[in-house]
Amino acid sequence: QHLARAAHRYATGWAYRGTEFAGDTPRTQFDAMHEWHKRARADLEDALRLQPRLVTGHWLLLAISKAAGDDTLARDVLMRSLDACKLCAQVRFTYLTTLEPRWGGSRERMQAFASGAAELAKENPRLGALAAYPDIESCRAARKDDDLEKARAAFARAEAIAPHWWITLEAKIELLLEPDEVDRDALAAAADELLSLARFNPDARLTHASAMLRLERWEDAAASLGVALQINPADAEAIGDFDDLSGDLAYGARRLWERRKHGAALRLLDSAKHLGATGPKIRCWQELIREHPTHTHEPVVSLFMWTCHEPDKIEHFLRLDQTLVQ
Repeated sequence: QHLARAAHRYATGWAYRGTEFAGDTPRTQFDAMHEWHKRARADLEDALRLQPRLVTGHWLLLAISKAAGDDTLARDVLMRSLDACKLCAQVRFTYLTTLEPRWGGSRERMQAFASGAAELAKENPRLGALAAYPDIESCRAARKDDDLEKARAAFARAEAIAPHWWITLEAKIELLLEPDEVDRDALAAAADELLSLARFNPDARLTHASAMLRLERWEDAAASLGVALQINPADAEAIGDFDDLSGDLAYGARRLWERRKHGAALRLLDSAKHLGATGPKIRCWQELIREHPTHTHEPVVSLFMWTCHEPDKIEHFLRLDQTLVQ
C-alpha cells in the first residue's frame, strides 16, 4: 500500500513538473513536484521500515533525490539499497544517472562509479553494462549540440561494451532517427530488439513508438504508447507524445486510404479512438473515409484537411461543399 501510493505520488510530481527544459518551467511547477515527492518520500520511508530489503522502494527514493538535486540523500539511499541488495543493477544505474553533468556530476565521477560496479560483473553480468553509460551520456550531449560525428564516436565506444543493453539500444535508435533518410532495416531491427529486452519499461516503449512512427508503422506506435500509459498513466512525456500521435495516426490513415486500403485505414483510426486519441483530425478522417471508400481527388483532401485544422471557420466547409458538388 505504501509503495503503490508512493509510486503514484512520484509520477504525479513529474506530471506537475512537465517536460519542458528547466529554464522554460515556472517555479510553481517545480514547487508542486517537490511537494508531491515529499509525500512520496514519507510513504517510502514507511514502506522501508516495514520491509528494509524493498529494492523498488530504494530505487524510488533515489529517483526522488535526483529530482531534488540532493547528492547527500542520493548517496545515503544508495548505501542503504546496496545493504539490501549488493548486486542489484537497477539502483546502481539510477544512482549513476544522478552523476550526469546536467545533474551536477561529471563524466569522471560517472566512469569511476561504473568501473567500481563492473568489478562485480562476474557475480552479476548486468553490472558490466554500466561502464557503457558515460559514453551513452556523451553521445546524447553531442547530439544536443548537433555534433553527430562526436555522437557516433561516443556511441561506438558504448556499443562495444554493451551492445545488447536496452539503454544502448535506446541511444542507437535516437541516432538512427537523426538523418532525413533513415536506415529502415537497422531502425526496425534495433526497435524489435529493444522491445524484446524491455517490453514493460515505459521509457523503452516511448522510444519504440518514435521508431514505429518514423517507419510509418502507426498501429505499433499507438500500441507502444498505450502500454507506456497503462504502466504509468501520469507519465507527462507519454501524455505529450500521445497527444501528438493523433496527427500522425490521421496521416497514417490518409496514406493507407490513398493506397486503396480503406479497411486498414478505418481500423487504424478505430484503434486510435480506443486508446483515447479523439482529436478533431481523427473524427474528420473517419467521416471522410467512410463516406468515400476510394481515394478522392487531391483538392477535396486539401480542403478537408483545412476543416480539420480550423473547424470553427465556416468558409472552409463552404469551399469543400462547392468542390464536392463540382
